Amino acid sequence: MAAVEPAGAELGLSPAEREGIATYVESCRLPDGGYFFARVPPAGLADTYHAVRALGLLGVAPARPTGVEEFVLALHRAGAVHSLGNIHYFVGILSALGRPVPEAGEYVARILARRNRLGGFGAVTRLPVEVPSELESTFHAVTALVRLGHPPAPDEVCRFVLHFHRPEGGFGGARSSLASTYYAVRILDMLGCPERIPPRTEEYLRFRERLWDLYYLDRVYWLVGALHALGKRPLDVERIRRFVAACRVPGRGFGRTGTTAISTLEDTCYALEVLNWLA
Repeated sequence: MAAVEPAGAELGLSPAEREGIATYVESCRLPDGGYFFARVPPAGLADTYHAVRALGLLGVAPARPTGVEEFVLALHRAGAVHSLGNIHYFVGILSALGRPVPEAGEYVARILARRNRLGGFGAVTRLPVEVPSELESTFHAVTALVRLGHPPAPDEVCRFVLHFHRPEGGFGGARSSLASTYYAVRILDMLGCPERIPPRTEEYLRFRERLWDLYYLDRVYWLVGALHALGKRPLDVERIRRFVAACRVPGRGFGRTGTTAISTLEDTCYALEVLNWLA
């Protein structure tokens, strides 16, 4: 595997650990050029994005980057890249590979067509149970637009995001959640208006860290990622490192908890991203 930046050594992992995790990621590559943690065709855009991102954090490139590019371009030609999430992953993969996005203007138009009446993107009510936040679709849309060189005008999106600010300091629908707070601060930061993040947001994050009701890796990812966007670090960095280390599945990647024997590409990406934020 060819080395790329950033170097994996900054993650606090030994060379053997980095190599083992990279080998696990590559073991999830399928004949169609993409990745899927279950190793059953076809590959998926989300898992392929997490695989490419994880390898980048480890300081290596995909073993067959042209195969990855061919996989995503085949989905493009088939018209299969249409949801905000898939556009986000599609653009993210090509950006990580240093490749241009075909028909970029068409994807910008598709994203803008998904503006909702409140000023964000996508649906905000009656969300599927697997969607962790009302702000996820807007995060996907804004991230893709920024990568495509067409960031949205910030005022309307900022107002939409701040509509979800809750009295306890975080962001969410009925109440604050780590997922919504993470997406909110990331969106406001990407739009160039971090000064509009309410001061109590950090108080909410500190409360959740002290409470430590963080039983899953994605919760830790949202907490550390939100603090990182605010320019802050966790109160107990070593506790976070120990939690991430406990989620490692021996000889493979990372699972959602320290008690699972199943590793996934998403959780592996989350674990490495957390270590990257702590570096």
